[in-house]
Amino acid sequence: MATVQLSFRVDKATKDNLEKLAKERGMGLSDLVREALELRAGFDPGFWDRVQSLVNGLNVPSWMVLQNRLIKILAQEAAEIEIWGPRYRLLDEFRFTTEGVETGEQLFDNLKSAATELERRKRLEQLERGLRLGAPLTENDKAWLQDQLEEGHWKDRIETLLKTGDGD
Repeated sequence: MATVQLSFRVDKATKDNLEKLAKERGMGLSDLVREALELRAGFDPGFWDRVQSLVNGLNVPSWMVLQNRLIKILAQEAAEIEIWGPRYRLLDEFRFTTEGVETGEQLFDNLKSAATELERRKRLEQLERGLRLGAPLTENDKAWLQDQLEEGHWKDRIETLLKTGDGD
């Protein structure tokens, strides 16, 4: 593959840090920079917009957003292995289609849909548990339940909750 040369400037501290990192990883400086550029260039634009939103909201660099979010996922997986033991896990973030691995907005939408359903179920169970323990439904809870009912989710369970939560 034909290559072209890029030229850009960084401050001395950045250059020294990159050279040290390249040496620690047993690679040349050009290879390290190329790898970093390819990594960033490979991100889906919608994904990068979400990263930047976190960067702006948290006032931290993008590498820290990515690293800390991934650390959280890896820690959760390590905890699951510690409790459940090693087992085969289906990694739903790697969905193979006839076009290849699903990614970008399509993957985001599919994972969000599954996660929304899980969170919806958790909230419903929490409200049911709260009512069994005598906690009343808040106006926010009632509005959420009504929205779920209108969207066609768990009609019988929600109607029972709303009736119980009203004190009937």
